[in-house]
Amino acid sequence: MVTTVSGSDNFDTNVVLFPDVEQHNIWADLVNLDTFGINASLGVSSAVDNAEGTFSLNFTKEFADSNFCVVTGLSQKQVSSSPRISSHLTDNGLSDSSVKIRTRNAAGTLVDNKHNSITIFGIY
Repeated sequence: MVTTVSGSDNFDTNVVLFPDVEQHNIWADLVNLDTFGINASLGVSSAVDNAEGTFSLNFTKEFADSNFCVVTGLSQKQVSSSPRISSHLTDNGLSDSSVKIRTRNAAGTLVDNKHNSITIFGIY
């Protein structure tokens, strides 16, 4: 299966990792500083601001199981130059239909970040 995604910035992506498996690729760019929201996404039905430094993404289609790869990235908080850490939260177990992300500062305190980028790879 070949999937082409086109955006307003004129990019095209053709991805075939395993030709005999239906792949599921999800990505989202979230803003989470003064207000919380989705800037852009693919395969995300909604995003939830759970608490300071913690948010969830709900998928439009469930994965085959909870064995998927989550890659996170973020920018620093607008009012501070303190380093930031982003992690995929697994303390309540993994879900095949959503993922929870936490963002922390260098001291380990949960903090919101201006931009959060998440990419998820798996099969369904």
